[in-house]
Parts: sequence; structure tokens; C-alpha cells
Amino acid sequence: MKPKLAGFLFGDGWTYYDRYSRNYLVGFTQSHKNLHVKEYYKKLLEEEAARKVREHECDIYVSLKRLYYELKFVKEHPLEYFRSLTLKEKLEFIEGLIDAEAHVESKRIRIYNKNVDLLTEIKATLELIGVKSYLYKEDVYVLEIKGQHLKILLSKLNPIKYKLHSHGAARPSTRA
Repeated sequence: MKPKLAGFLFGDGWTYYDRYSRNYLVGFTQSHKNLHVKEYYKKLLEEEAARKVREHECDIYVSLKRLYYELKFVKEHPLEYFRSLTLKEKLEFIEGLIDAEAHVESKRIRIYNKNVDLLTEIKATLELIGVKSYLYKEDVYVLEIKGQHLKILLSKLNPIKYKLHSHGAARPSTRA
């Protein structure tokens, strides 16, 4: 699975095994107000699966055993998965994670997650490209990038949420 899709699905994706029909489902849920994000990742999921995905209300999903097990591994062992990536792939994973789990504003991006070890590893990766970030705890852990470091981050990454925010599109939400 491509790292950007893996990052997005780690944040907003799900797996489900339907025993009755023996379907291995992989998908994500996005509200209609995140239409651009939804359509972008729908296309990535179709490319990865090499087949048309299905839609039901806010869910986009595909039945594919290989993807099912790949995403289960990413969700159950995110740190191990992230550490196995090259620097370029790690940055792609972070792009996807921003699109799924970040709150985007004009002067900062905050990535929310309960896995402090993964966020610590992402923080170290960002430092390799000159981006200073701050890790703190609210209800969950937050990795915040702001100011000049946000500009550096955006020169290296291309998250869909930031493009939408900066071009005046409907403000993306952090929740489905």
C-alpha cells in the first residue's frame, strides 16, 4: 500500500471482515463537507485496489484481502510500519495522516493521535527536514507545527487539507 494512503487510512480508515459473505473490507468514512479529501482518497484507494470502490453514505470501501491485512498491520503496529519506510515514504505517510487526523489553520497544523510513540517518531522525522514541532497532551496527544516551521513543512509536503484551507475551499473538519 502506498504510504500516503496508509497514513490516511491509519487515521480515518477501517477494516471489517464479513464472515457471511467472506468479504475483507477496507474503507474510510468522510463527511460530505470534506468532499475534496473524500474524492482524492477514493481515487487513491481505487488505484491501490485496481478496482472500483463502493460507496454507502459517508463510507468508501473496497473488498480486497491483501489490503485488509496490510491495513490491519499498519493499525496494529504503526511504529514498526513507520520505521520500515524510507524518509520519502515517511513524509508521504505524514501527508496522509495530516489529511486524516489534523486540524488545519492558516498559521499552524495540529496532528491528533493517541499513539504518542508514533507522534514522537514523526516529530524526529520532521526534525530531519528542518521542521521543529511541539508534542503535548490534551485529550489525546497533539503534534503542532507552526510559524516558519509550517512554511518549511509545506515546502516538503502537500497535504490536501492545507491546500483546501489556503485556497478558501470549505474548511475541512477533523472529524467525519
